Amino acid sequence: MRSRATILALGALVLLLGAARAEQVRLRNGRLLQCEILQDRSDEEFLTVRLFSTGGVFRLRWKDLIREDEDRLRDALGLTPWEETEVPLIPGHEVTFTNGSVDRGLALNPEDAASPLRLKTASGIREYSRTRVGKIAPAEVPITVVYSLDEIYRKYLAEGAPETGLQHKDLADRLMSVGDYPHALEHYRLALEDPDLPEEQGLVVRNRLERVKILVRHHGAVEKRTEIM
Repeated sequence: MRSRATILALGALVLLLGAARAEQVRLRNGRLLQCEILQDRSDEEFLTVRLFSTGGVFRLRWKDLIREDEDRLRDALGLTPWEETEVPLIPGHEVTFTNGSVDRGLALNPEDAASPLRLKTASGIREYSRTRVGKIAPAEVPITVVYSLDEIYRKYLAEGAPETGLQHKDLADRLMSVGDYPHALEHYRLALEDPDLPEEQGLVVRNRLERVKILVRHHGAVEKRTEIM
């Protein structure tokens, strides 16, 4: 007959396992793992899990997971590769010229045939003689085609300045998608200053903060090298 201490220990283990977040992780070799994700021990190279069946801890290479589970868990842990993040699309225009070339941006006066076409782009406003313009068609274009990074940042702030840690995180994520790493770094740091930021979101923010620090250093070095050249 089991002792009272043994029964209590087993009960505590059951409660512990029940409280842990259960995940199903599917591997490319066909195996299905019932496990707990160990967030603080996972990184860019490995996903660390604890199996519910044995309690054993394993480090899995991301490439060993099926793509759907890899994408889902990377995103949940804040480890989604930024180069795969899509730049948001906004309403704009595609201009086809009489010589067959094409330009994209936001036409400021598409219907004013008596004036040169004014096309807003990230580098400024371009003007084209109407004799060169063949067709102006509405089109979805990346926001970075129409606005500079500073303009995008001001637009995002105008939509609603962040106040909570989660709001700072969301803004930083949006800034990362357009390549505005310095401002993203600032808002990830502000997110971590919020004592009410949920623990699991804090881990995501810390992971992304370390990654954006590298990107800021890298882009700073590239810009400096360009200035020297």
